[in-house]
Amino acid sequence: MTASGSNVAAGGDFTSVGGVIRNHLAAIDTTTGAATSWDPNVNNDVTSLALSGSTLYVSGYFTTVGGVGRARIAAIDTTTGAATSWNPNADSVVQSIAVSGSTVYAAGVFTTIGGQTRNYIAAINAASGLATSWDPNADDTVSALAVSGGNVYAGGSFAAIGGQSRSRIAAIDATTGNATSWNPNADGSIRALTVSGTTVYAGGDFTSIGGQSRNRLAALSTVTGLASSWNPDADASVYALALDNTTLYVGGSFTTVGGQARADVAAINTTTGSPTSWNPTADSVVEAIAVGPDSAVYVAGAFNQLGGVGRPKLAQFGGGPTAPGAPTGVTATAGDAQATVNWIAPGSNGGATITGYTVTASPGGRTCTWSSGPLSCVVTLLTNGASYTFTVTATNSVGPGSASGASSAVSPAAVVSGGGSGGGSGGAPSVTAPGAPGFVTVVAGDRQATVSFTPPASDGGATITKYTVTSSNGDTATGTAGSITVTGLTNGKAYTFTVTATNSVGTSPSSAVSASVIPFTVVKQPTPTQTQTPATTPASAKINLGLTGTGPASVRVKKPLTYTFTITNHGTLTATGVRLTTKLTSGSADLVSAPGCSQTGSLVCEIGNVGAGKTVQVKITVRPRNREPATCRASLTADQVDPVKGNNTETVTTTIT
Repeated sequence: MTASGSNVAAGGDFTSVGGVIRNHLAAIDTTTGAATSWDPNVNNDVTSLALSGSTLYVSGYFTTVGGVGRARIAAIDTTTGAATSWNPNADSVVQSIAVSGSTVYAAGVFTTIGGQTRNYIAAINAASGLATSWDPNADDTVSALAVSGGNVYAGGSFAAIGGQSRSRIAAIDATTGNATSWNPNADGSIRALTVSGTTVYAGGDFTSIGGQSRNRLAALSTVTGLASSWNPDADASVYALALDNTTLYVGGSFTTVGGQARADVAAINTTTGSPTSWNPTADSVVEAIAVGPDSAVYVAGAFNQLGGVGRPKLAQFGGGPTAPGAPTGVTATAGDAQATVNWIAPGSNGGATITGYTVTASPGGRTCTWSSGPLSCVVTLLTNGASYTFTVTATNSVGPGSASGASSAVSPAAVVSGGGSGGGSGGAPSVTAPGAPGFVTVVAGDRQATVSFTPPASDGGATITKYTVTSSNGDTATGTAGSITVTGLTNGKAYTFTVTATNSVGTSPSSAVSASVIPFTVVKQPTPTQTQTPATTPASAKINLGLTGTGPASVRVKKPLTYTFTITNHGTLTATGVRLTTKLTSGSADLVSAPGCSQTGSLVCEIGNVGAGKTVQVKITVRPRNREPATCRASLTADQVDPVKGNNTETVTTTIT
């Protein structure tokens, strides 16, 4: 779901809303609860929505939108309900999407999207629909995404992503596609993520994450990846998260949170980790939550009642203005005994017009206030040479909201004035040291690291003549551009970096500290030697195909599950024309077509050749429709006769709860 203005957009497996036919996607009036005339008419389930301006990006199992071919991901005009020309065409289910600027991030079960091979996660150009070069290449399903601060946070069931071992959760550099050093290492699947300031909230099936025992809910530092002391302790799976100022709304299949009875939905204080008194009590699973601009809470899932009131599948709680959210993007530029502070308006005004902002300096508590005009004000009476950071709060008719994150530190300095000539009143302009460089990112290499950054907001009135990068070990490098390589580092050792700028007056305060990276040894692969292909095949050579299968012991109804079938040729002859056929022999579920497979009742996958001693894996996605156990039977055939047939079939069963 996503809420905007007077409507909430909802996607799922429904075919009507309020008695009006709406297939899998609808816009609902937040006042009346009735479906609007907007009707994209999607032909199968919708799993995720992301709103960007006048475009609603949707993902799921569908293959058409409004009768137009759109395979599992599409962009829909929020006025007309028609699919735009944007068409990345994924080959399998897209479970989650997130939009950042001109990029749409997608995650799921696919292996091709946007015209490129992309395993389970991809970045799509919002204009062309083509995959960008960004390619973290996960080794298994990615189910959840959140974008913040130059990183794409990903959660799922993978064990490797972005070129690194990462157990089910990772931070991916939004520029390079490489995994950062952030590594909370979850022991169970991640199903939902949301980011607030320096905290990543995670929900799922885990019981350990960030170095601590945390049952299915955790708050992780964006810097260290460690779990904070916040510990709500849900007793079963968490599927959905939605943040509203100091309240985190959670949905899932749990019955208790923080030791208190909370059936499938709860509100948790982000400071204490304790559930609030809000307790609607659902009679079945809650799978999606959204918070509107007026702090109304929208809840969707498999339930028919909430709080004892009939509300099939979708309900609204609350509404009305609240305090605004926290401003973002706070920067400060030092002057003579003062600093000019700029910021970006919060994402939510709380449902009421913002009437003022207050900037506060630390230390000392000096303030300035804003009431109109550009989002900037000047804090005066500061001490030259002292280091200050600044936070900003927004105020509406309800009151002040949460404070922003602190700016980078700056140090006011006395101006250096040029002398006038003759009796004229003119003089050279005043100059100061530059502000601190911003947005520091690092890419590790072999005994080196390349540090990139953005110029300071102010050059102090004089040309910046150099930048200096300093490592946490004291190594330095200088340059004049926004990317500098520090060499002579020790492979296997963790480093962080800061950057300063220098002009004719002096050197700026240091930038914020970068994320930690570890230089590594580059191993060169040996040049392969030429091998000879035998001219004839010995008569004794045989194929011997073996098949094994694995899958989850249990999943929630309507949640995708993945079976992995491993084909191994134990023989001495290459097997040709290998074919894997899978079929659901019990349960009510849908087989989702995989790359290289076709579906005509059974799912038939053309594997081709499997060399002697070689192994091939095929992942099959199944979506349960009810709570009957799902049993998937797979079998192998080949062009040659397999003399050992007892290992050519496999059956995997999953309990659906």
